[in-house]
Amino acid sequence: MNAVILAAGCSTRLYPLTSGRPKCLLEVGGKTLLEHQLEALAACHLSEAIIVTGYLADHVSAKLVEIRERYPFPLRLVHNPLYAETNNIYSLWMAREAVRKTDFLCLHADVLFHPRMLHKAATLEEAACLVVDRELREETMKVRIEQDCIVAVGKHVREPEASGTFVGLAKFSGDGGRALFHEIEQLLGEGHKDAYFTAAIERLAVKGFPVGVCFTEGLPWIEIDVLEDLERARCDVHPTIERSLHQRCRVE
Repeated sequence: MNAVILAAGCSTRLYPLTSGRPKCLLEVGGKTLLEHQLEALAACHLSEAIIVTGYLADHVSAKLVEIRERYPFPLRLVHNPLYAETNNIYSLWMAREAVRKTDFLCLHADVLFHPRMLHKAATLEEAACLVVDRELREETMKVRIEQDCIVAVGKHVREPEASGTFVGLAKFSGDGGRALFHEIEQLLGEGHKDAYFTAAIERLAVKGFPVGVCFTEGLPWIEIDVLEDLERARCDVHPTIERSLHQRCRVE
């Protein structure tokens, strides 16, 4: 299994903090968001982690030189040269060769989350699976679930019909990945370089391809889009994650 971390965006809503560094290198609890994600991936038996960069890619490259020896899998950089005019559908497309023949996890680089969310998703056998919080949150992507499968996902899903919130973590089998990239190729061919990759997932669902759900079951997480999110991550979400991990260690 491989992992793809989508980290190409400019994150203008976090200026001035991101005027000189990419969002994935903002620190929470003394570590960058990227390091938190790599540590969570360390328990998922990866063959490789691919980080898709764009904005200030040299900063990410320098950070990887500093930290790559800490992880039990190689780290590879893939660059999205069109990061300023595209969305994460194009960033994921840039990583297609690195995951074409393997299962893979896909992570939005701006999510701080409890590692058990990712570990659970990594063990599931579904061809495609999204990690979903049953709680609805503002300014996030919603999902609609019918008969235990996701049938709609995106910011267009209205709250009254939503079943939960997409956390920004997903898992695809080899077959699921091939189907996903087929839809991405079609969308890009239609000119949708500015779409989220969830548009491809929704196309799969509309065609009857089963897209499963892995619920967070109350575990803490936060998507960091604005300064208030970062403050909450530092003061609330990260301490909650740390307490949970320490309590589990004591029990075990």
